[in-house]
Amino acid sequence: MKAFGAVLCILACLCAPRPDAAAAVVGTRERAVLEAWLRRNPTFRLATPIDCDCAAGIQRMRAVGSFDGPIPEYEPYMLEGDFRSDGRKDVAVIVTVGGKAPEGTLLIFDAPFPNANRPAFTGKVGSLRGVALFKSPKGPWPVVGEFESEACVYMPAGKTYVADCAPDD
Repeated sequence: MKAFGAVLCILACLCAPRPDAAAAVVGTRERAVLEAWLRRNPTFRLATPIDCDCAAGIQRMRAVGSFDGPIPEYEPYMLEGDFRSDGRKDVAVIVTVGGKAPEGTLLIFDAPFPNANRPAFTGKVGSLRGVALFKSPKGPWPVVGEFESEACVYMPAGKTYVADCAPDD
């Protein structure tokens, strides 16, 4: 019976339309910033678990997690955290324009969100298949990469972010 419930949960997450996917993961203020950006950039939409095609990875993050333990509300394309270590919640999301093999764009918005028109960082992340957002085990920074593989860490640099995609030695 538990397995049946888990299958239903996964199907609900993967099959349900998610235009407001931010609602389950980020706060009201952060969600408003994302929605405002999407209204001003109508060719984009929030990426969804369907774009990732990584149901097993998502389930593993929700049930087992990573270095911090389970993340029951894990969403592969949304991450909230204090990326700049200034005591404020920043938000990172991946958006896409769709297609059969959607390409992603990472947006990082720094609190207190002075300008929702202009994220602190915008950058291409390539194909979304198997790719997701994670929290870095070495700091509060967002990480983009495949589940259980090398990834790019996005660290604050002045008013923007820089990607460190070098493998750990």
